[in-house]
Amino acid sequence: DAAATNAELTAMFNEFVSAECIVRSDVYESSVQLEGRFRLWRQTKPKKEIFHAFKDYMDTRFKPKRMTINKQNAHCYIGIKFNSNKNANHIKDAET
Repeated sequence: DAAATNAELTAMFNEFVSAECIVRSDVYESSVQLEGRFRLWRQTKPKKEIFHAFKDYMDTRFKPKRMTINKQNAHCYIGIKFNSNKNANHIKDAET
């Protein structure tokens, strides 16, 4: 992990977005939820360097914005949302 180049990290993040998310201008997702899904997708806790690279990638590719979710302010990214079919699979896997 520590030896991963920027190109390798970007490729990994692009793969995560392609596999787990919908990219559209009219959707948004909480950054905390995205970080958690990324961790589940990798099946390991990312090292600090990878976590920071993921945040930089998200800040660059999507529009960060504070939004109100469930009456609380949350940091979100506009233009990305979980693929709802994948979300159901992760919940089912966690329950079994």
